[in-house]
Amino acid sequence: MKLTKAVYNILPNEPIDGEERLLKALHHTDYHNGKINSLAFFPSEEHNFKLSVDRAKLSTPKETYDRYVKGGEQSSGVCGVHASDFVNEEIQCSTDPSDDNVAHSLADFSPHGVSQRRKKARRLAAIAVNYGLDYSNIAADD
Repeated sequence: MKLTKAVYNILPNEPIDGEERLLKALHHTDYHNGKINSLAFFPSEEHNFKLSVDRAKLSTPKETYDRYVKGGEQSSGVCGVHASDFVNEEIQCSTDPSDDNVAHSLADFSPHGVSQRRKKARRLAAIAVNYGLDYSNIAADD
């Protein structure tokens, strides 16, 4: 992917603006009847308690979805929250671009204990529900 000057100017170390949307691909079990399971926002120990998200300035919801399913996962769609929603939960977000995904970023839950991570994940999932899905591959009533 050839980077344009606009893309280059925000990579890799420019702070993520609080109003920027951060996109999260949803595993097919994380969305049902209009609700987002809080596990979608609960990073695992395997990933050092850091949640992978994509910067909306650098990726469309459909591109985020396509990358996720290309990796072999099943997905019901993509949701998003603002970076400020993470910051309000005392979760820092940082860019983490890779060769195949310049939009990749991390939301770091690691400073928080497991019960706090669960509570924060629940609140973020509720916020994402209020915003609605950014991309869906399922019927509205699923």
